[in-house]
Amino acid sequence: MGANYSAAVSTAKDYYDSGDADNFYYTIWGGEDIHVGLYESGDEPIFAASRRTVTRMAERLRALGRGSRVLDIGAGYGGAARYLAGTYGCRVDALNLSEVENRRGREMNRRQGLDHLVTVVDGSFEDVPAPAESYDVVWSQDAILHSGNRTTVLREVRLGRKPGGAWVFTDPRSRTTARPGYCSRFWSASPSSFRTGIRITSAWICGASSICMPSRWRRNFTYCSAQWRRCC
Repeated sequence: MGANYSAAVSTAKDYYDSGDADNFYYTIWGGEDIHVGLYESGDEPIFAASRRTVTRMAERLRALGRGSRVLDIGAGYGGAARYLAGTYGCRVDALNLSEVENRRGREMNRRQGLDHLVTVVDGSFEDVPAPAESYDVVWSQDAILHSGNRTTVLREVRLGRKPGGAWVFTDPRSRTTARPGYCSRFWSASPSSFRTGIRITSAWICGASSICMPSRWRRNFTYCSAQWRRCC
């Protein structure tokens, strides 16, 4: 399976399978989520801030509930998948390329009694192993930056969603300033959106000031979230 990964995805897989990365994200970053968090204070635990990102994204979705199906692409340890399943009762496929993270994710699913709702799937978001139009929601957090071809990822997203289904994601962007509307303009003008027939319906900036990182990085960093739907 690994032989089918693109160069960029293979690089990400090697990194997230490494002992250093696993030790950092599992023991220091909180062990559930590996994405950027939204901090309300400088001394807030990483887990709490990371989970706030998940809850704010979920609150924007109307399709979550018992009977709905969610695909999380680049799911990491599966923290968001477990939150969605435990909170809304939906079924979640947690697609992720790291075998190390996936082993931990399956273990945590069993420990938290959610393995009947959350399925960890080994694979890449550039080639989603699922039938077309399977999901009410496709979800991703800070993952598609690891693809060398975002158009391929968005095509897989479009194929995987049911008609009218939602695609919600976060994505770090490098920018010195970010005013209201920046994320919408950026993603709406993205060649990937035109090539895949997906249009953006809402986008928001989570706010660089809310992210815990050295100030010399923060001023060149914008955290974008967006929700897309199919054009036709």
